[in-house]
Amino acid sequence: MELNGTGDFTDIQPAVEASADGDTILIGGGRFDQLHPCVAPAWTEDAIVAVVQDNLTFIGSGTNQTVIGMRDYYGSEFDAPKGFCSIDSYSATIKDLTIENIETGIFWERGDLTVENCVLRGDDPSYLAAAIVVDHGSIRNCRFEIGGNSIALFTVLTDSLDVHGCVFDGYGQGIATGGGVGFISLVDCTFTGNRTSLAYDFGVSCEIRNSTFSNSFTASLFMLGNVSVDMDSVHITGGEIGVLVGSTSTLDCTSVVVEETTIQGFRISNDSIVSVNNSHILPSAGVGVEVGAYSGNQFELDFSGNYWGTTDADSIAAMIHDSQDDPSIHCTVQFEPFAIGPVPTEKTSLGSFKAMFR
Repeated sequence: MELNGTGDFTDIQPAVEASADGDTILIGGGRFDQLHPCVAPAWTEDAIVAVVQDNLTFIGSGTNQTVIGMRDYYGSEFDAPKGFCSIDSYSATIKDLTIENIETGIFWERGDLTVENCVLRGDDPSYLAAAIVVDHGSIRNCRFEIGGNSIALFTVLTDSLDVHGCVFDGYGQGIATGGGVGFISLVDCTFTGNRTSLAYDFGVSCEIRNSTFSNSFTASLFMLGNVSVDMDSVHITGGEIGVLVGSTSTLDCTSVVVEETTIQGFRISNDSIVSVNNSHILPSAGVGVEVGAYSGNQFELDFSGNYWGTTDADSIAAMIHDSQDDPSIHCTVQFEPFAIGPVPTEKTSLGSFKAMFR
């Protein structure tokens, strides 16, 4: 498919309608911005690509060559125009292209969706780079450039989602979930300058591994309630709050660095269960850990084996706000024994580990 007419089509939608299940659509260079109706039972909205076949693969000529979207931001007062739109439980793969400046870059309902080596870009209060309601989603090696109050990736009623090797850059929100999301795997990702990098809603279970969060304005990770997160080899730098743990959630951290926060490194409330070990907690201002709104039986949170930037127990205690400061909180942060110096916070190979003893 080429805009200059040398391919079979000059627009993506006719190629989709002429395809059969399982076909691959090769998209040439240039900007594709022609709109077509995407028809759902309850609404009809504009889309550049309305998917009407199953198991299609869309392959662009590269993120600096193939662009889906307008030159300037396009949204509507009455509907939400989309780049790719699927409403019939289809599965598909989208690769090697850029989607930009259209109110919802990808809207996918049910089925499986794989997005690889793509750029999704937009800067508007209503911009949503990808909204997925799928059985399984895989987002790999993609870059999200988001500004304003936009959201890079919103998922709801999704059984599982793999987000690997992605970059989330800009003041917009990184990943947000609604209800009914099962499991999210977040590996080798980078979040920079987001309003909030991750906001997980009720019932979500998540692993976060080998990822970095830099200068999130409010929080790098916001667990709204009844959320379970396992973090390993994660580096959080800057922002007001490193990790905010809401009502009755569970957080297990190993080999995590939370540093240069200005209000709280960890803010934990409402009977959540949290353990943080073999980690660094190094706020630049405020406190390292603050707990509140615990009721009933006394809770104890395991923060042992961590490095706090000091070897003085009283100084560490001063970096923690718990029942020792306010008996009505009903929660104590157990920080002893603590590390007397920096501890390894990255995975060490077996060969490197053996070399330490030679």
